[in-house]
Amino acid sequence: MYETLLDVIKFVLPAVLVLGTAYALLKQLLDNQVLHKRLDMTREASRQSYSLKIQAYERLTLLMERISPPSLITRLREENMTAPEFQYTLITQLKSEFEHNLAQQLYVSDNLWILIKSAIQETTSLINNQASTLPTEAAASDLGKAVLMAYIQYGDEYPTDIALRYLKSEVRNIL
Repeated sequence: MYETLLDVIKFVLPAVLVLGTAYALLKQLLDNQVLHKRLDMTREASRQSYSLKIQAYERLTLLMERISPPSLITRLREENMTAPEFQYTLITQLKSEFEHNLAQQLYVSDNLWILIKSAIQETTSLINNQASTLPTEAAASDLGKAVLMAYIQYGDEYPTDIALRYLKSEVRNIL
């Protein structure tokens, strides 16, 4: 009986050792595969996030260009408009452009977003202030000229220019 137990142990012990080793190796292999899969998913998510971030910077660059007073006036002025109609059109377009790009704030710094909001607000104020100096029957071209003259006084320190410089520096930091 003692020999039978010894014979069983001779066969069972190597089998248990082989099974344990196989289990450990398979577990390590599967753990490595899971780790590689997670790394691949993280890399892909990072790539997609990077792409969305770059797109946001591109859209905000376009926004700053589109809301600069020279661009707005050139793009929106129509011959037979009065100054109040033109003022309404300009302000409506500013709001529309801003609302269209609200989601981009998810991808940029808080400081940049503050500068962008400031550029929108300053442009709105500039238009409204210049419109308030004109008679109601003034032509759209009169408002356009007044806004452009006020804009020129800022030089290259207009809020859209400041926001664009800051935006470009952020993009350089992530590239």
